[in-house]
Amino acid sequence: MKTFSTAGPVKQNKHYNIAPLSRWDTDEIYRLIEEERYFVTRVSVVLCNC
Repeated sequence: MKTFSTAGPVKQNKHYNIAPLSRWDTDEIYRLIEEERYFVTRVSVVLCNC
């Protein structure tokens, strides 16, 4: 059974995952950049001795 990984790297055979770029609206991002508006991307970093 697959589960969500909340504490470490995603292993595709064990965990559900969503492609991060599929959630971005690139037209909106380019518009924000062109209008010199701010936006934030969040990335979690997991260090592992696997």
